Amino acid sequence: MQTRLALACDRHVEHGDGSTFADILVADLASRATTDADGIRWSNIEHRETPSILPCTTGWAMGNAGVIRELLRHARITANKDPRYTAPFPDH
Repeated sequence: MQTRLALACDRHVEHGDGSTFADILVADLASRATTDADGIRWSNIEHRETPSILPCTTGWAMGNAGVIRELLRHARITANKDPRYTAPFPDH
């Protein structure tokens, strides 16, 4: 999901495509968050596994770090702040 949000934000910033798709993705991410006394996190869903809902992880591509990175960028974009990433991908 976060890769789709990254693309939607890139298209908005680089090509002026608007933020409608990014806004839809952010709403979807918000609706899927687990919020409790331990904080906010997202589980992974893998349709090749049973059960398909996997434990929450802190990893980049399949975990909370990547989700948060994209949500923070979207928040900066919608607040008319610097649209660049503040946290580069680990391999950059």
